[in-house]
Amino acid sequence: MNFKDSSIIFFTLVIIATIIYYFIYYDLEISCENQHCKIELHLHLDSAYSPEKGLQLIQKYEPNNTIVTVDDLKKNLTFSSYREFISKWVWMSKFIRSPEDYYDITMDALKTLSTQGLLYVELTYNFIDVETTKVVLKAMSNSNDLYGIQSNLLINFPRSRKNETELIIDLENLKLNENDNNKSSRICGINLSGKESKNSSFYYKNLFKYAKNNGLNTTVHTGEDGEVQEIWDSIHNLNPDRIGHGVKAYQDKSLMEYLKAKQMPMESCVTSNIKTETISPPIANHPIKLYLDSGIKVFFNSDDPLYFGNYIDDEMKVLMKTFGFANLMILLY
Repeated sequence: MNFKDSSIIFFTLVIIATIIYYFIYYDLEISCENQHCKIELHLHLDSAYSPEKGLQLIQKYEPNNTIVTVDDLKKNLTFSSYREFISKWVWMSKFIRSPEDYYDITMDALKTLSTQGLLYVELTYNFIDVETTKVVLKAMSNSNDLYGIQSNLLINFPRSRKNETELIIDLENLKLNENDNNKSSRICGINLSGKESKNSSFYYKNLFKYAKNNGLNTTVHTGEDGEVQEIWDSIHNLNPDRIGHGVKAYQDKSLMEYLKAKQMPMESCVTSNIKTETISPPIANHPIKLYLDSGIKVFFNSDDPLYFGNYIDDEMKVLMKTFGFANLMILLY
């Protein structure tokens, strides 16, 4: 057995162990016999639906819009920087206006994901109100019945919302304990996203503490467009279960050692990081292999496929081609 074969076996075993851990941790009942068992933990609902659904939304609200084909929409959603990506996201989000729209994009997203062989996904949903949240959960449960894909919901709060008391009240209004009996789809955790440099994680300590006290898991976007110190700040202030992106961790050896020692999983979004240029192209510059070689738990994710053109299968093919990962790296369990 050569070194390459040994590395393949080692990384495969790491991922198998990690998947088993999460199936137990989230009390999931998923059968993976005789098939690849793929899961995704970092996927934004408002960026997970198909371009075809996006075109329908545009035609619904702006029938005279010059975007009249799927190709027109794809071209319009191209960008060359993180700031430009956010601008495109804000523009497209204005076409999701009602609970009905959220139901439709949830059904469309999960139908599309089921064709990728994805068996479990956590959808990150920017909290609107209780009514819309219930509609999204209903669509998720219906998708489980129709498409055989199990899903749970991460409630995301943007850092632009600075009143922590209001955020806690939002969680209270969702009546979290009532979701425990809904095993097909439920609220499984919270997320925090947005510009770190302007909104320190320090201001959300009580929110994360409340979530944990009410049985929710926690993750946080950090170390994406900000500095590596912000990853440390998020860890110290919020004590999250997972790190969203965390791509800047390679800049601090002690942080990498901490993530390995604590087995704190990193939600890696390689294509996303390259296309937003939080990591300079080409894709081979991404530190994901460094993290795996260092023994850090890593999950592969697509993040915002509507904008990046990369569902989970696409993401895995790119990683295998670029870094030489074996086919078994496609989360085989």
